[in-house]
Amino acid sequence: MPQFSPDSLHTFTQALLVSRGMSAADAQTVADSLSWADRSGVASHGIAFLPRYIDFIAHGDLDPRAQPEVISQPPGPWVIDAHRAAGSVAMRFAVDTAFGALRDAPTVMIWIRRMTHSGAMGQYVEDAVRQGMIAIAWTAGQPLMAYHGTGRAAATTGPLVMAAPGPEGEPVVLDMATTDVSNGRLRQARRLGKTLPPDTVLDAQGAPTTDPNEAVTPLPLSGPKGAGIALMFEMMTSLVAGNPITGPFIHAKDRPRHGQNAMLMLARISAFGELSAGYPAHASELVNTLKSMPRAQGADEVLLPGERRARARARTQTRGVVDVNDQVWTELTQLAGAAGVALPLSPP
Repeated sequence: MPQFSPDSLHTFTQALLVSRGMSAADAQTVADSLSWADRSGVASHGIAFLPRYIDFIAHGDLDPRAQPEVISQPPGPWVIDAHRAAGSVAMRFAVDTAFGALRDAPTVMIWIRRMTHSGAMGQYVEDAVRQGMIAIAWTAGQPLMAYHGTGRAAATTGPLVMAAPGPEGEPVVLDMATTDVSNGRLRQARRLGKTLPPDTVLDAQGAPTTDPNEAVTPLPLSGPKGAGIALMFEMMTSLVAGNPITGPFIHAKDRPRHGQNAMLMLARISAFGELSAGYPAHASELVNTLKSMPRAQGADEVLLPGERRARARARTQTRGVVDVNDQVWTELTQLAGAAGVALPLSPP
């Protein structure tokens, strides 16, 4: 499995996207997003996703030149139309818009419509948390997951991210899909030939399977609970923002266009005044209490949401390289050749 420095992959990603018509600034934003995932050990949402972004551009799903714009703001709701821009470009625009809005308000909620794949959602809330905010965000996209009781895809996989400052202000970040096995991890299992956990995916006939090559449709997390969350994402995001995805996607006779909608909420903890004055101490007490609890049998330690990813970033920093799957590297090599873009060099 080839290894590359994160910086070399970042430069390569930018160059490949610019060759497809994206501005240097937007290409850097997308490269930042993929690099964050790779550095955090989330290989399924790192450079492994770059071939799909190139495919989105080729099919017209992603407009590399599109620029998000605010189409509604107070006294109405905040709504951003991404015009099919790269999801990371749209989400960064939304975060910047939210920061601006928080100068005049204690909380802000923003709906983002007509964007493309957002990437790993946890990255968009970390800066906010380090500035003393709590955050919630989710996306609604094409149906990739079975709704509880259906035999084929009928619901979005999310994801949902919730974040708050922990001890010393470091982010505690829950970043989850509405499935046990995300679509990105399903593709990764196919590449690596890894057997899937039982009762997590269906084959083309709607029967459970553990074979990644037979797997077609992930099942919802906790059955009706995961399915219900996915349904509410579509109703509270896509339908409210006037860009339904699930229904049109299921009924489409031709290849449906990829797309996502999202919701972002940020709130300044300091806006709660005296109620939140003890937040740092309470957060430390809560975490210390959990980590000092007696261990369950077989558990080595008690981990917070996002702690594994933070440790993965530290390991990447120490190693100085990230691994790239052989199949992904083959795809990237072909794309680079077609675009005349230089491949990154492996470190000696």
